[in-house]
Amino acid sequence: MDLSNNIITGAVPSSFGSLMALMSLHLHNNRLEGNLTPSLQNLTSLATLDTGNNSLMGRIPFWIGESLLNLRILNLQSNKFTGKIPLQFCQLHALQHLNLAQNNIVGMIPHCFCNLSGMIINQADSYIEVDFYEENILAYIKGIQLVYTRH
Repeated sequence: MDLSNNIITGAVPSSFGSLMALMSLHLHNNRLEGNLTPSLQNLTSLATLDTGNNSLMGRIPFWIGESLLNLRILNLQSNKFTGKIPLQFCQLHALQHLNLAQNNIVGMIPHCFCNLSGMIINQADSYIEVDFYEENILAYIKGIQLVYTRH
């Protein structure tokens, strides 16, 4: 589901949590606010969660690392999240892209991030993956816009 680059306001609807087969949720660049709804933890098939460039607030939900174990892309950039990076994120072994930039995060980077094996390239384990859809995610690094595309 791609609802990015609109002027959608309010909170992320809790009804999204009933879309249990959803693999991709793009809400980037809207005017969403409030806490990230806990109902999203039901989306256990989710590979991409992109809520970047909104006004979401509160602590980064720990349940992301407990329930969304298939995440490959997690973009929470440019929101108003506070607190520490949840240690539960260390359970996201499939994670390949993590963007927490431009929030109000404090504390240290968890030492267990070195165990995020999805970010390690191992030529022996590489294979070609075929999907029937394409998705893009925008990332800003040092003011430069990058577009990641998955075919």
